Amino acid sequence: AVQYEMIEVLSPLVQTYYLAGEKEKANSLMQDFVEAEKQKVEYYAQYDRRRFPQINSYYMAAFKNLQSAEELAQRFGDTKLKEQIEQILNKLN
Repeated sequence: AVQYEMIEVLSPLVQTYYLAGEKEKANSLMQDFVEAEKQKVEYYAQYDRRRFPQINSYYMAAFKNLQSAEELAQRFGDTKLKEQIEQILNKLN
């Protein structure tokens, strides 16, 4: 199976929307993505990740996706979304 991070698929589309001046469309995609990744992280956090290494890899992938989404929001000046993601990440640490 091909392993990839979802942000790698989503990022070019979101960047295109931002560059085309379609901030609302970009933001909508990012909001949905961030919510999905947040739910994944919260779900995987319930388990002992030391005992279940595969769960830890899923947790880390979702966490990394959130970090990448935060960087993307910052790059395109979406301060509100960046701060929202930052709050989620801070709660997880």
